[in-house]
Amino acid sequence: MSKLRFFISQANTLKQLQRIRFKPTQGQQSPLENLAAAQTINPINAPLFNSDIERYQYYSGFRIYKNQTWLDLCNLIVMTTCCTNGLFVDNCHHLYNITRKVLGVRISEFLVANTMGRIFTSGHTLEQMDNSIATWRYPNINILISYSNEAPIELITPEMLDNNALNYVWCVQLCHKSNRDNYGIALKCSSICSMAYLRIANSAQIKIRSAFSPGFGNLSESLNTKQIGEFLKANNVEFSFRELQEFIKLFFNKELSQENQNELEISKFEWLNEMHMFYVDSQEKNSNKILKQLAGINESDLAEIEKLSQRLKLICDEGFKFKQKVLIDAEQTYLQAAIDSFTVQFSNIYNKGEIAIVLNTFQNYLKSSPERIKYEVERCKALGLPFGMKMVRGAYMVEERRLAREYSYEDPIQPSIEDTHQSYNGNLEYLMSNWIPGSRVVIASHNESSINWGKQLITKYNINSQKGAVSFAQLLGLGDHLTHSLASEGYAVGKLCHYGPLHYMVPFLIRRAQESKQVLASSSLKRRLAFNEIFQRIKSN
Repeated sequence: MSKLRFFISQANTLKQLQRIRFKPTQGQQSPLENLAAAQTINPINAPLFNSDIERYQYYSGFRIYKNQTWLDLCNLIVMTTCCTNGLFVDNCHHLYNITRKVLGVRISEFLVANTMGRIFTSGHTLEQMDNSIATWRYPNINILISYSNEAPIELITPEMLDNNALNYVWCVQLCHKSNRDNYGIALKCSSICSMAYLRIANSAQIKIRSAFSPGFGNLSESLNTKQIGEFLKANNVEFSFRELQEFIKLFFNKELSQENQNELEISKFEWLNEMHMFYVDSQEKNSNKILKQLAGINESDLAEIEKLSQRLKLICDEGFKFKQKVLIDAEQTYLQAAIDSFTVQFSNIYNKGEIAIVLNTFQNYLKSSPERIKYEVERCKALGLPFGMKMVRGAYMVEERRLAREYSYEDPIQPSIEDTHQSYNGNLEYLMSNWIPGSRVVIASHNESSINWGKQLITKYNINSQKGAVSFAQLLGLGDHLTHSLASEGYAVGKLCHYGPLHYMVPFLIRRAQESKQVLASSSLKRRLAFNEIFQRIKSN
């Protein structure tokens, strides 16, 4: 009965909304006029609309669910209701496990595929993903494809990782087949390399960085080569003076002698830019005695890290060949230094053309994000390269904070959501105000205020969004009203569409449910828009 009362209340609310017409009082602007005058709006948490009624009236005009079947609309309403229920979201993983035990795997997967899966995924095979692109009914909305395979660590095999890499290659080919300029793929390094080896690579990269102060600030800080030698010795690296000379020459192209070792300096910027635990394009550097000792990676682990490099190269080669962007996702901080190392190196190789192909992802809920982004811009300026960045808020807050408590180190996450908003919007403006021709920025957000701020910045700094230099993106099943609104205004916008084996996509679907719970207002609007579509169809018949 409670569910029935809920749906009746939703229907009554929609009827009330439909009877209301927006009548601006003297001097008051309509939502459409507000959008046209967006540059005058305060970007931080500034709503585009004066009320939920105005918001509903504006977005209902798009009829964003007009291509959905009756079954899809009913499923959307039920699932959105479930995803805003804290009890359901917090226990959905347990509920799934119970369902598997009681009903069996096949029935459980069928239920998930035809409920949550219909909203948040584009299928479970490459053929289904291909069909989703072929039947995509929104010509002004682009697609970003991602293959999702979050298998338990104990089930991961080298063959599975190779297959994952091949799926990403096929994703690039699907994008090219679509004959659209602003399609692309998104990938997770942990899907093509075991997290165990990524952790080893990450620890080695952090150890290398520790020659200088933590973080990416104070880039003018420097050490002379004598101090560099002392750092190496402190890390149990054995070397002769001649080997140190060869090291300095190979990595920094500087001539070291007995006479100038106190004067010859290496800046923090040079060290961060040149030093990696593994080089994707230089066997000579990988074989260097000093680097091998400093990184401290044994040969068998190094072989697995090299396989990650080879898989990434395979994917990036395909992206470069077909001019399709490759977005490399951010992950947990205990993996990110290694991911950054590989992404930076591949961007150096593939971003030398007219437009950036390889894009790194920056999680703006991290306290370190402003420094990291400024460093990346300065690095690209120094090398004469465009930058490629996907801007997100972040997806691992609960885990990051738990680990910080357990191991007693500083919480890497911003203290409040308001601080995260400030970080996101401030970093966006830094990128726009330091624009390099050929750069690409993807504003991946479901936050209405940040999207509005991004539009203001595009106008302020005269950046052509239609060509995809700055584009917007939302996950399939989330922020649909924002996607359609952006498309109607002529901005480059895309949906991030995932596919993959259903039994390995459950963690992904749970995260989508958690995100729906966090954006209650958006979920409520989605539900009302779905009801509105039903009423429109009934009315027209």
